[in-house]
Amino acid sequence: MAFGFGDTVISIPVGRQNYYERVDVSATLNVVLDFEVTLDPMTRLLTVTYTSLDPVTFDFPIDPFAGFLPPNITAPEGDGFVQFLVSPKSNLAEGTVIDAVARIVFDTEAPIDTPFVTQIIDTTAPSSSVSMLPGVTATAVFPVTWSGEDGTGSGVASFDIYVADNGGPFELWLEATTATSAVFTGQDGHAYRFYSVATDGVGLTEMIPGTFDTETTLNVTIPFVDSPDSRTSDATPAVTWTDVPGAALYEVWIGDLTNGRNPPVIAQTALTSFVPADPLPIGRYRAWVRVKDGSNGEGGWSTGRTFSVTTPTVIDSLPFHAHADRTPEISWQPVDGAAMYELWVNNVTTGLVRVIHETSLTDASFTPTDDLGFGIHLIWVRAIDAAGGRSDWSVPVSIYVGPQLLNPQSPTFDVQPTFEWTSLAGIASYEIFVRTVDGDIRESGLTGTSWTPSTPLPDGPLRWWIRPTADNSRVAPWSDVATSDIGGRTTVLAPTGTTSDTLPTFAWQAVDGAARYILYVERIGDGLVFRDDNVTTTTFTATTPLSAGTYRVWVKAISSSDNVSGYWSRPLEFTVATAGAAALPPATPAGILEDLDQVFLGDPFAAA
Repeated sequence: MAFGFGDTVISIPVGRQNYYERVDVSATLNVVLDFEVTLDPMTRLLTVTYTSLDPVTFDFPIDPFAGFLPPNITAPEGDGFVQFLVSPKSNLAEGTVIDAVARIVFDTEAPIDTPFVTQIIDTTAPSSSVSMLPGVTATAVFPVTWSGEDGTGSGVASFDIYVADNGGPFELWLEATTATSAVFTGQDGHAYRFYSVATDGVGLTEMIPGTFDTETTLNVTIPFVDSPDSRTSDATPAVTWTDVPGAALYEVWIGDLTNGRNPPVIAQTALTSFVPADPLPIGRYRAWVRVKDGSNGEGGWSTGRTFSVTTPTVIDSLPFHAHADRTPEISWQPVDGAAMYELWVNNVTTGLVRVIHETSLTDASFTPTDDLGFGIHLIWVRAIDAAGGRSDWSVPVSIYVGPQLLNPQSPTFDVQPTFEWTSLAGIASYEIFVRTVDGDIRESGLTGTSWTPSTPLPDGPLRWWIRPTADNSRVAPWSDVATSDIGGRTTVLAPTGTTSDTLPTFAWQAVDGAARYILYVERIGDGLVFRDDNVTTTTFTATTPLSAGTYRVWVKAISSSDNVSGYWSRPLEFTVATAGAAALPPATPAGILEDLDQVFLGDPFAAA
């Protein structure tokens, strides 16, 4: 018996009905773990308790996130387990079923019952046989298959396969193999006999049979085609076959079974393999090979090898967040040979399967007619050929439909703004994360679609996110980030770069609660060019032509409620390439730079 968590495994002495051990993991997990196990032999109930303790007080940790099992981001760091062996009662009948189930309880959360683990009593040895081979095999390399059964027992676990050459003694060919087929290599003109012996899951072994199961004699004059596999995603699959002594050339014939074209490919080669020069469309094919000797004599065609080309579809990339566009166009690269496509969409957050299932799309794109609901959606596409054969599924692409952030998303004078977002069905609650220049604010369990901070927020930029929890308690990803700026600092948007317009239009971001704006423009090296203290819109076009040179522009918002002055924007530089009127005399831009020292970076996943 043993218990463990993460990479740690600790053995428990044999024969104990009660066991206790304290494990110090404070160096890595900042807790001390108490492990206790009790076995009640009357009820056959095994009770195991893991308790995380503060390494200093040896009381329950104050931090609700502390514990010996961290989030299972990289398994097995969040896995905990108990291992034990149980001996069955004696004289139980073949096929007796023994069930076991575990109940897991985390703190005060509701119990979680595991699926039943079923054990079946097995007292009878299994049986097996090697499948019938043809009396004559035309290749030195040929497949041998076998099978076995164990009734109601534990099931066949492995096989020993024996072979005899030309009537000689049987020798072990494959020992304790779990496979049910293998390729055997023999010699031309030899006869081979086979039989099998099976062993089941509890170690019971079949009696050695009194005679062999099958026999074949090799007459190697025809190639044996041994690849490609029955399904291949390679559109230029290698056709390979066994070498035939004396062969000068091999002729390869590949027929298109899906479209009835015979042959779409025919070639000659001195090698024992062939790769089509052009990709094969998806569909079902059959390959044959025959020998040509030095006198151009032809041997018989090999047995045809049937295979399907199942080239997977490639879905075009989609943005992960689809909060605004809930009917996104899903497109993919066309697949050669596709008559139609199948589209499959699951919602892994809500657990809904086949949210969308289209089976006969003729175009390489699809736009949902209804909005995708809340959650992470996984999307697969596969092609279907003219005969109805399915190619491999694409690699899934995921998109997330969650709440759309509404306000605030622009600078504001409101120091206690109401944060608002859209509502979606299937959401039980929301968590908001706000990052300000003074620190982070995090509120969870919100059932509405708005939240107002209880205290004023500090002046400066902020970033905020929303994370929903579904009705089934699954936590969804964080939304896209929204930004704002408390204190009314705007951002100048235009002009930028170099312009030949000597009467440029200046533009900046609107500030909620602003009555007017102060626009300040200077020419670098000369100073103030013009200033307007009463701009009531978010654009302004110069009325006097600007001379050639490089300029800086600042904008400051003035509040409508109490005429409070906001912060100056950060400066925006631009260049006028064509000379206009002369610049005005220099002036000092007093009061512009005194409040440009706040820098803000961050995201909700970084440490606070």
